[in-house]
Amino acid sequence: MKHTLLALFLVGTGSLLAQSLAPNNYTRGHLAIPQLRNNSIAPVHAIPISEADPIADQEPNQTQYQLEANVTLGATDVELSAPQYYLGDEITQPSDPIDWNAIHSRLDTYTYHFLVDTKGEKVYAVAGGTATFTWPLLNGREVETICQIAYSSKTRPKRVFWTNAPYKGPTVSLNNSFVKLVGDPKLVTVKTETTTYPNSDLVIETKTLHGIYIDETANTIHVIQGDRATYGDLRGQFVAAYYSSGHFDDLLGLQVIEVSSPEPVMLTGFVGEAVKPDGGGFPTDGLQPYPISITPTDDKGFYYYQHVATTPNNPQHMKVYPLRPTDSANMRLQVWWKEADEFDTLWPFELSSYNCTWSEKPLTQVVAADGGISLPLIVGTTSGYTATIEKCLDSSIGSVTANTTAQSYTVSFQDQKQEGFWTLRLTAGDNIWFVPVHAIANTSTNHFSTIATEWLVGEEIIPRGGDASGLTLEHTPTEVDETLAGYIYEKTSAPLWNPELYREPSTDATADATEALPSAIFPVRALKGASEKHVEVWWQGSYQQEGMPQPITSPVLVQRYAPRWPTATEAPAIVLASGLGSAGISTAQSGKAMKIATAESQLELPLRRFFGDGGTLAFWINRNTATSGNLIRLGDSQSNFTLTFALDAGNLKTEITGWATDATMETKRTLTATTEISTNAWTFVAITLEQSDNPSITLQLNDTVKAVQHLKSSENSDTGFTQTIIDVATQQTPTGTNYPLWPTTDTKQPFSLASGVIGCDDTHAAAANVLLDELSLWRRTLTPNELKDLQYRFQPYHF
Repeated sequence: MKHTLLALFLVGTGSLLAQSLAPNNYTRGHLAIPQLRNNSIAPVHAIPISEADPIADQEPNQTQYQLEANVTLGATDVELSAPQYYLGDEITQPSDPIDWNAIHSRLDTYTYHFLVDTKGEKVYAVAGGTATFTWPLLNGREVETICQIAYSSKTRPKRVFWTNAPYKGPTVSLNNSFVKLVGDPKLVTVKTETTTYPNSDLVIETKTLHGIYIDETANTIHVIQGDRATYGDLRGQFVAAYYSSGHFDDLLGLQVIEVSSPEPVMLTGFVGEAVKPDGGGFPTDGLQPYPISITPTDDKGFYYYQHVATTPNNPQHMKVYPLRPTDSANMRLQVWWKEADEFDTLWPFELSSYNCTWSEKPLTQVVAADGGISLPLIVGTTSGYTATIEKCLDSSIGSVTANTTAQSYTVSFQDQKQEGFWTLRLTAGDNIWFVPVHAIANTSTNHFSTIATEWLVGEEIIPRGGDASGLTLEHTPTEVDETLAGYIYEKTSAPLWNPELYREPSTDATADATEALPSAIFPVRALKGASEKHVEVWWQGSYQQEGMPQPITSPVLVQRYAPRWPTATEAPAIVLASGLGSAGISTAQSGKAMKIATAESQLELPLRRFFGDGGTLAFWINRNTATSGNLIRLGDSQSNFTLTFALDAGNLKTEITGWATDATMETKRTLTATTEISTNAWTFVAITLEQSDNPSITLQLNDTVKAVQHLKSSENSDTGFTQTIIDVATQQTPTGTNYPLWPTTDTKQPFSLASGVIGCDDTHAAAANVLLDELSLWRRTLTPNELKDLQYRFQPYHF
């Protein structure tokens, strides 16, 4: 009767994989687990069976397979759980003293599953399967240990690849190390062919046909994949044993090695972004890229750049950046990812082949389609960067011109094209960054709407979001930085704005910071008719990759506005005489205090950039009862940072909430301060948000500071706020390190509060029967003296 072995394997997806194996893969009594060919498969059990006649000849309801009657399945025959040992693991010794001299004398009797270190008095698992090790003891007894050994290492193995033609994987240099290859004989025992002189035993040549061996002359590891029909594929894991000398009697350590064919992993690379390995399910930490050189055949520059840092522990050291697309050139960027072990042997781990294209997350740059003067991409003269333009440009780009004095860059198109890509290289000290830029014409209907949105005369023009953004569904530009002034493209705009309040952004990125008031766009008259031009505004965005010391700015969004006069109900009063508008301060002053009458009362504040580089919120409050509910809530446009005032049983509750992503988790972080306020009396409340490298928030009631909190750290001087942190994924409080409200990896950020309500919101009722007066919002941090002046200059109105 013909015998086969049906082996069932548990695979990663939870399904079962059946594989037929030759009959010499098992013996009576103990079953030999077949050699695995994939790391993701772990053996579950192997059962000898008897194969009956083909299914077509079977009668109905007959059993096709049955167990051999004389096979007994024991505990060692079936691997039902995780193995006891992985490759490279030390075998647990008996508790009684071992006779190592006896072990040394019988080394030849131990199977290839074990490597014995008699000098170090240890035994290691080096080949998978079920094997028995016999321990001679000093008391004359012997102890047998039956070991279930996995066919793989427990952690990421080192790798070697077939080195002979046509595969041509890299050989591995062992430098000055003394190494033996041990483990599965199918891997480390080579098949050779010897050529001798005719009619003589004198050897002319010995040729390796199949197997893994060390070239002792060059001290390199070679992997020869022979004829696959004859030998099968050379795959699996073995062990490299390092010794202190060529006597091979002083073991230094073991390294588990996996052998495979050098089949590239097909990945996508993006111009300007460092490529990464796939890993095949393994972690990729410690892998370093070694690109295979590509020689350009044109004048568009190199295909990639690899950074070699000179400072220790530079995170950008060895990173490989694609500099131009490879898809159009019908070629790919190929990178060997390698890792060094503790003996300084460099092992290849993965061959990645990247089809490189322009970035999916570029910096948007709006460009004037009609050749007019436009706001350029600005790096700034004080940024500390050295900037250069990469040679490879999208075919749609005519030219990229640099103003070296201001470090700004303008783009022109060719052949009436509306968009294209280019790359800016930035260096600062020993670091380098590549900024992929997507230049888009301001008239491009593929990205921006040409329809102007109505806007009220007297209201500050600000970026529109959501459905009113005017963006096409296919286009997601760089996010607008609401702290940067808008740029009016005057060539296509009617002069409808207040020129005293608007200031054209400078090519010097630091110039705006020296101005007393930030630039603001206020329409002062309406369009005269459909024939008059609208107001076209280009909003700016900030771009800053990880580690970049300063952001760079660029126009990223085109929006068009059609100013109109408000109706009587929309504007009961318009005051322009102060010249301030809402660019620096917005004060609600009606001659009477505002009363929050019911729990459903709500006043929605106009959409605008409340705070800039810091900010101040101040108001007077008078409560009649110990009520609870919302007073004021401000939030940024992304709902990542909120500031809320509420009453809690009559106490004033101040809450600041932020969401931030660190390297380990996304967290929701909340600061809460509860302070007592008087009944039927006016209390002055002020909160200041101070920008710095470590931003801070200060809460003041009347003349007394009640709470101070630094957002990036919890300093000893901080007081008054209670901090709570929730892991967004688990909804649990993280343990260990204190998590500040502000992400510790972030650089200086604007608060950018953009929306708000007085009274109730979507989820919280208003605090009823409460008076508010002299609410003021400032886009800078007021000093203590200015707060005192504000407190005593305005006196609350009483009914």
